[in-house]
Amino acid sequence: MAKILIVDDDEADRIVLGSILERAGHETFFAKDGEEALREYGGRAIEVALTDLQMPKVHGLELITVLRDLSP
Repeated sequence: MAKILIVDDDEADRIVLGSILERAGHETFFAKDGEEALREYGGRAIEVALTDLQMPKVHGLELITVLRDLSP
């Protein structure tokens, strides 16, 4: 199944979404903000990134732009 990066500053949302995806057979990785997401993304073959938009440090739309540049 897919390797999925979940990015959200709300820990409860990360846990719930991760639990659902893991039960479906996906491998999940977590980040609490955009900076942490970029560290998690590097070195892993992430196939899907699910991100909150309103987060500290790096806004979700900025994160999407950077991830798209790293892996078109």
